[in-house]
Amino acid sequence: MALFGKKKGSEDEAAPAASNGVEDSGGDSSDEGAPEELAFSPEKAEAFFHHADAKQEAGDFGYAMHLWLQGLRQDPSSMKGLEGFWQAAGLFVGDPNTKKVNKDTIKEFKQSGQLNKFLSALLQWGTHPTSGSEAEDATRLASKLGLHEQAVWLGDRALAVVMNDAKASSKVTKARFKTLMGVFEAAGDFERSVRAGELACRADPTDGALQAHVRNLSAQSTMTRGGYDQTGEEGGFRQNIKDADQQSRLEAQERVVRTEETTDRLIRDAQADHDSRPTDKAAITKLAQLLLQRGTRDDQRQAFQLYVDAHARTGEYRFREEANKIALRQAEARIAKLKQRAEAPDAGDAERDAFRDGARKLLGLRIQAAEQAVEAYPTEKSRKFELGRWYFDADRLDDAVAMFQTAKDDAKYRVRSLRYLGECFMRMEWEDEAVDTYRQAMDAHQLEDDATGMDLRYGLLLALQKRADDQRDIGDAEEAYKIASSIAIQQINFKDIRDRRTELKELVRRLRGD
Repeated sequence: MALFGKKKGSEDEAAPAASNGVEDSGGDSSDEGAPEELAFSPEKAEAFFHHADAKQEAGDFGYAMHLWLQGLRQDPSSMKGLEGFWQAAGLFVGDPNTKKVNKDTIKEFKQSGQLNKFLSALLQWGTHPTSGSEAEDATRLASKLGLHEQAVWLGDRALAVVMNDAKASSKVTKARFKTLMGVFEAAGDFERSVRAGELACRADPTDGALQAHVRNLSAQSTMTRGGYDQTGEEGGFRQNIKDADQQSRLEAQERVVRTEETTDRLIRDAQADHDSRPTDKAAITKLAQLLLQRGTRDDQRQAFQLYVDAHARTGEYRFREEANKIALRQAEARIAKLKQRAEAPDAGDAERDAFRDGARKLLGLRIQAAEQAVEAYPTEKSRKFELGRWYFDADRLDDAVAMFQTAKDDAKYRVRSLRYLGECFMRMEWEDEAVDTYRQAMDAHQLEDDATGMDLRYGLLLALQKRADDQRDIGDAEEAYKIASSIAIQQINFKDIRDRRTELKELVRRLRGD
C-alpha cells in the first residue's frame, strides 16, 4: 500500500479541501510564546472524520491517518478526531503492507504555527509509538495549545512509553517525566502530576528541589480530591472526608472494571474480525496485540499460536519474530523465579542446578531466535552483533568472532564489536590478535576517559600483560604498566587496578633482571 501518496480523485471528492484552520502570519514558526488562538470548525472537521472512518474501514490506514489529522486542523479540541487518529496509527504500524510515511505528507504537517507543530508531532509519535521523545513532544505541544483534555489523554500514554524507553539515559528520562508533570499540572490534574513527578524523582533521587515540588503537588492533589477548596459549600471537605477512603476504593475499582471491559470488548471485536478473514495480516496482528495487552497465560498462548500460524502461511519473518518475543518473555519470567529460589537463604543444590539449567535453556532460545533473525535479514549488522553477543555468552567463540567481524563494518557497532573481538581473542589465547584489536578499538573510540575508553585500555593492558608473560617481552610489560598507572591515577578503584599495577611493576622488574 502506498503511504499517504494517494492522489485524491473522484472517489475522494467527499473530503473537504485542506486548510490550516488558522491564520498564518508567515512569521516565526517557533512554538515559544503565547498559545496560538485556534479557529474551530466542527462541521468541516466532521466531514474529514467521516471520510477517515470510511478509509479506515477499507483498510487504507495511511490515508485515514492523513484525514484524521486534517480534521484535527479544523477542530483541534475533538477527542473523536484524536482517538480516531490514534486507532488508525496503531493499525498502520501493525499493517505489514505499509511503508515509510510519504515525504510530502511530512512536509505538509511541518508548516509554520503551533497547531501544525502539534499535528506533526502526533504523526511522528503515531508512526513511532515506542519513542519517548516523540511522546513527550506531542503531549507538550497539546498542552501549549491549551488542549488540556487531549494533553492528559496523551500524557497517560506517554508515561508508559517513557517508562519503557530503555535506550534513554536517566537524565533524559527525568526531563521527560518533568515535562509530563508540568503538562498534568497545567491541566489541573494533580494526581497524575504527582505520579509523573515521583517517576522523575526515581530517575534522580538527588534532586531536592524536585522532591519539594512533588510534595507540594501531592498536597494540592489531596486538597482538590478532598474538597478543601470548597470548604463551607455543599459537598465540601467536611462532607467528603467522611467517605474519602470508600470513594477512593470505588473509583479505583471502577477504573479497573472499565479498563477490563474495554479490553474484553476490543478483543471480542478483533476475534470476530479475524474469524471473518483468518488469513488477513492486519486482523491477525490486531488480535494478537490486544491479547498480549490483556496478557493472561491463555492470551499469550493464543497470540503465540496466531503468529506461528501466520508465519507458516505467509513466510514473513516478522510473525516468527513476534512469536519468538513471546516465548523469550515467558522464559525470562521463569528464569527470574528460578533465580529468586536459587538465591534464597535456604536454597540447596537442587534449586541452584534448576536455575543453571534454566539459564542454559534461555540462552539457547536467544541464540535460536537471533540465528533466525540473521537468516531473515542477512545484511543487517545489528542482527549479527546481537547474535555475536549470545554466541559469546555461550562460549562459542569462533561463531562469535565471525559475527563481530561483520558487525564492525557498521560505524554504529564498530567499537563494541572490536571490544568483543578483543575479549574473544583473549579467551582463545590469541594475544597478538587481541592486542591489535584493542588498539583498533581505541583508535575508533578516541575517548580515553569515559567508561568505554577505560574498559578498552584495561583490555589492552590484559592482552599486553599476557603476551609479556608468555613471550618475556619487556616492551609489552612496560606499556601495560604505564596503562595500569594511568588508569590508577584516573580512577583508583577501577576493577582490580591496584593489584594489577603491583603485578605489572613486579613483572617489569623481573624481566629487566633487577
